[in-house]
Amino acid sequence: MKNQVLVLPVFPGFHLQIHAVTMFAGKFDPREHGILVRSFGKVMKIPAGDFRDWDAIPAWARGLPGKMGF
Repeated sequence: MKNQVLVLPVFPGFHLQIHAVTMFAGKFDPREHGILVRSFGKVMKIPAGDFRDWDAIPAWARGLPGKMGF
């Protein structure tokens, strides 16, 4: 799928072309959530903590202009 281009119709006459997709780890603090989310976190064994990589996010963003042809 590396060379495929996904074009999404947003509204008539305007299309959104996807150039790059990635995923970053997040943060989970059970104390910030209600009983339902805390219970889900326990069942799914989601570790509490901040796992965001603050260096990786801007590094990925800096590569976007090249992928978009700028």
